[in-house]
Amino acid sequence: MYKKIKGALLAGALVACALLTACGGGGGDESLAPSAAVIDKYLGEWSYPCETVSSVPGSERSTRRAMTVTKLSSISFDVALVELSFSSLDCSGGSMARVFGTARMSHTGTRVVGVEVVDTLVATGPSGSVKLLSLLKDGKLYGDDLSSPLDGDGYHTAIDFTDWATLN
Repeated sequence: MYKKIKGALLAGALVACALLTACGGGGGDESLAPSAAVIDKYLGEWSYPCETVSSVPGSERSTRRAMTVTKLSSISFDVALVELSFSSLDCSGGSMARVFGTARMSHTGTRVVGVEVVDTLVATGPSGSVKLLSLLKDGKLYGDDLSSPLDGDGYHTAIDFTDWATLN
């Protein structure tokens, strides 16, 4: 049984890859692009907190989700997603990685969600696109609350503050 994957760019990228068989670039007019600083804050290696999967003696297991964000242009970046599995309760020792996939993301602007100004992102491919929200606050990267309804523009209406990543 697979646990529900959510959070920051990870959830949106997973949804995008599931919906889009071959993730591809969005093509947009880069003359209207936001400043490079908007994209640059996402670049690097991100990790989520360690999660205990099994605490049964003899079969202890924990996981940590991770992603690598690589800049493609002033408005787009690739996200590579993995889940690391450990035979410990605290994500220590050697790990085995399971690759979820990659997604191509484009920054499309900002909007207010609740009291936060969040970035709007789109994962685009040959089969369509998925709209995402992202918020970097106090060193933590948050994403859509996937259980919240969509607004008239197709974005979720809340941020999930229970799941986050930090830059390594």
